[in-house]
Amino acid sequence: MKYRFFTSLVLIVSVIPTAFSTEENAFAKILPQHCIFAGEFKQQRHINGLTAPLHSQGTFFFNCQQGLLWHSTQPFTESLIYTTKNLHFRSLPETEPETLEGPHHHYLAKLLLDLLSAKADAIAKDFSITTASHHSRTRVILSPISDTLKKGLDSITLESDLENHVDNRDNREQAVLSIAIRDIRQQRTDISIQPTTYLGPNNRDAKPLCYNTVLSDKNSCNLLSTPEQFYDISANH
Repeated sequence: MKYRFFTSLVLIVSVIPTAFSTEENAFAKILPQHCIFAGEFKQQRHINGLTAPLHSQGTFFFNCQQGLLWHSTQPFTESLIYTTKNLHFRSLPETEPETLEGPHHHYLAKLLLDLLSAKADAIAKDFSITTASHHSRTRVILSPISDTLKKGLDSITLESDLENHVDNRDNREQAVLSIAIRDIRQQRTDISIQPTTYLGPNNRDAKPLCYNTVLSDKNSCNLLSTPEQFYDISANH
């Protein structure tokens, strides 16, 4: 179960804030500063013993008031839903969603939502943070300090080209954020994330944006916005 927890962390960890001013300035330049945003991701996993990396890709939707929906489209279709109400799901096409329960899912969900919601104090309790800049590129390295993360995670490195970074108030395309995640066995996962659409915290277009982001699994958007309804339906059955 521990390995499944850290595999999930590798699949969907994305943007990370910090409590210290220098690092905070770096994060502000390379990370989305919006409550609601969506985009695309591509991923390569380099696993010991395999001659070629494993590839996957898909889309994601984040709402700071509701949670995160991470939707894989290749090599298979699957959605992971982590909500701010501490109700979490795994969804496959044409099947009933599976509830994700237990302390490992609770910890993973809290970590991811703290990251994306820029809860700096919470992240600083789990990671030490260093930054480096070279010309237009900024790199942020996070090393785990919590015992739980140290059991599976070695480091997380984020990098973005600041020359190509733009303020998306007019919805222009943002620079790709590169993420390298290394586990304690020195296996590496490389993720490129490209946020493409941004909304304000109370925008009525949030659910349509979610639907457009995960066309093949719209039910996941409903789970994200009203997760308690699934528990009510399950109890009645």
